Amino acid sequence: MHLNHQTKTTSLYSLFKPGHLYQILACLSASLIVTSDGMQYGWSSPVIPILESKNSPVKITSVDSTWLETTFLLSGPLAIIITPLLVDKIGRHRLILIISCVSIIGWILIGVATRVEILYVARFLFGTTSDIIFSVVPMYTSEIADKEIRGLLNGFVYVLLYLGFILVYSIAPSTPFYVTSVVGVGILFLQIFTFLPMPESPYFLVKKQRYECALNSLKKFRSKNSCEIELEEITTYVNDSKSSVKEAIFKKSTLKVFVYLTILFGAQHFCGLSVILMNLYTILEEAGSIYLDPNTTEILFALLMLVSMCISCYVIDKFGRKNLLVLSCALTGVNLIGLAVYLHMKSLRFSVDYLSWLPLVFVMFYAVSFNIGLGLVPKVLVSELYPIKVKAIGMSVGGGIYEIAGTLSILFYKYCTKAYDMYIVFYFFGATAFVTVLITIFLIPETKGKSLEEIQVMLEGPNENA
Repeated sequence: MHLNHQTKTTSLYSLFKPGHLYQILACLSASLIVTSDGMQYGWSSPVIPILESKNSPVKITSVDSTWLETTFLLSGPLAIIITPLLVDKIGRHRLILIISCVSIIGWILIGVATRVEILYVARFLFGTTSDIIFSVVPMYTSEIADKEIRGLLNGFVYVLLYLGFILVYSIAPSTPFYVTSVVGVGILFLQIFTFLPMPESPYFLVKKQRYECALNSLKKFRSKNSCEIELEEITTYVNDSKSSVKEAIFKKSTLKVFVYLTILFGAQHFCGLSVILMNLYTILEEAGSIYLDPNTTEILFALLMLVSMCISCYVIDKFGRKNLLVLSCALTGVNLIGLAVYLHMKSLRFSVDYLSWLPLVFVMFYAVSFNIGLGLVPKVLVSELYPIKVKAIGMSVGGGIYEIAGTLSILFYKYCTKAYDMYIVFYFFGATAFVTVLITIFLIPETKGKSLEEIQVMLEGPNENA
């Protein structure tokens, strides 16, 4: 197979090529389900205060509020077992549609809930489907995309995630309780309607030996009539390894990928992602940096994350994964350490009133610095680095690690702030960011401009047989 190592970068002109445009539409259609998931991820921040109020539509206790947050994260790893089976059995396209239907059920349960137990069931459903979503949607996107725009298209998934945050932060505080569910259901119906006519992944079709269907899929995604050479490359890639799934999992290259991604997913949360997203106003209140009302603060934070994610999507195929990751981790570390120093000074009773605006600035810059690299790159890499034989398992396990790390970071924050002071948490998060800079420089491979086939050759090296 001929490996072309020439690097091409994304330009605005290239995005409007007929083939690229169809790939973008397919990716956006598939990713609409992520907007619903983003609404659920951010749901607890604006909704739990409403549920704890005197006029609550569903009465909850303080224990319920904690479990409504963590149930969403803890239920995700349960999908690790079923995701690889489903994604390789029924296909990427059909599974995305099924999960959309399950998510509609979840939103209906929330909208009609009169008891907290119904909310638990809905949050459990959403947590389980979330792991599947973040396995199958990036997988589908990577497998339909040209290598020149693969990073960009994978980034769209997370742009729509933060759009979900903005929607729930904007809608939930100012409308009746059921309206958020109506919006969520509406987005999912739009997703189903637009995604139904999209083709299945050619990689899945080749894996199922449906070569004619795979060729037709490629012709649609590339908007050209001659795709036989690319089909041959995909077929070689899919059939290259004669090993069993068990042997493929324990290959040196696969184990290396698992280590890399476990580190990066752990770093995302132990650099403060879930803690800040779910406790933003509490952190600013502790810092004495309340200059905006809670809803405005959350919307501004999510909007900055959305804008920085859009920028990251555009430049990731130009500047590369490693460069963005190093820059992002370094700036994130500076913001976290800056916040920790402020909280430490406040704890030591230094006069910091004249600097009370600093924590708000730190967390808003955190939204930008985190998402220009650390927020996106690990999620792009998980869809690129695993070989096709174990990609479903690898991405499902990656989703489970992501959610376990998120749960552990929240528990670490909750217990640490009860036993000690909050600044200790942010010193730890800042240190994690700087350690991740070193790990990225010395360990993480660059996948910019490489096809999925070329990435596997790079990972396996000269001493390991495919």
